[in-house]
Amino acid sequence: MINKKPGNDTLIFFWLMIALSVIGFLLQAIGMQRSYQDGGSNIMALSGFEVAGYGCFLVSFIFGIVVMHKVIAMMIHLVHARSR
Repeated sequence: MINKKPGNDTLIFFWLMIALSVIGFLLQAIGMQRSYQDGGSNIMALSGFEVAGYGCFLVSFIFGIVVMHKVIAMMIHLVHARSR
């Protein structure tokens, strides 16, 4: 039987948050260069890469909320476990 360490999933979510942020920055940079190279009339000045970058930032933000919630829950659990 595999004995998981507590907080393992939190660590995975944290690194996914970091990785998605980096991917989002890269997609934003690629999208900016693409929008300048196209030269067409793009009213919102968004390319598909930039929209995908915003999506990565959104998912990263959601992972960040989950990580913060889990960290606070672990801290509350530790404080209450010591007071018993």
